[in-house]
Amino acid sequence: MARLIHRLSPRPGSSVCGAELRRVPETLLESELFGYARGAFTGAVMAKPGRFELAHRGTLLLDEVGEMPLGLQPSCCGFCRSGSFDRLGDTRSVHVDLRVISTTNRALSEMVREGKFRADLYYRLNVIALRLPPLRERGEDIRELAEHFARLYSPQGKSLRLSAEIFGAPGNARLPGNARELGNCVRRAVALATGTEIGREGLKVRRGIGPKRRRGRCGRRSVAGRSLWAAIGWATIAAMISCGRGCRWKTWSASCSK
Repeated sequence: MARLIHRLSPRPGSSVCGAELRRVPETLLESELFGYARGAFTGAVMAKPGRFELAHRGTLLLDEVGEMPLGLQPSCCGFCRSGSFDRLGDTRSVHVDLRVISTTNRALSEMVREGKFRADLYYRLNVIALRLPPLRERGEDIRELAEHFARLYSPQGKSLRLSAEIFGAPGNARLPGNARELGNCVRRAVALATGTEIGREGLKVRRGIGPKRRRGRCGRRSVAGRSLWAAIGWATIAAMISCGRGCRWKTWSASCSK
């Protein structure tokens, strides 16, 4: 989704620079994001730009922003306020022009109340919030993705198709792994297929993959059976794309449900 927003925005010629906060050790996270100057510490024989600097004129994706340590959050908040930051061990500020998209599968508002996430950073990142419904609530996408994976994993010269009965199966797919789990289910079915068609027995997912209308959280009706675009609305995507036009930097927040 972040790459799609970037490609459709006024910054398509630049790059998307991602930072997976959960995978970087806390002791290295500051230098990974903001970079460091030569001589900043033992072994720093040359300056290294961080993710913020590499994303200049492009888009920076802060993946799993809820995992960001509290000690690093003031620096990110300062960047959101001024559009500049300091490299580790440097006295000169670096100004960049970029868009920031942050993602999380955690409830940041609850983390703010619990003191696990800074309120000022939360409100600066939360310019346009976008909730991505889990795949089990998007029946139209399940079918299209399953057919895509079947074409992708079919051996060269062999065409496998999915039986129509698969998508008419009762019950709602749980698919806690979303597209990754569906892709693995189809890949397994393709590997074990003996004919040219994959039926319900061949494609085993939890409780079938048929859409089922149900109530969502807080009493809201879920978006089961709809596509991603119908669930979140093109108007929201258009706002996220155009909001960065003519701005020095902008931030968005996307919540990925599991």
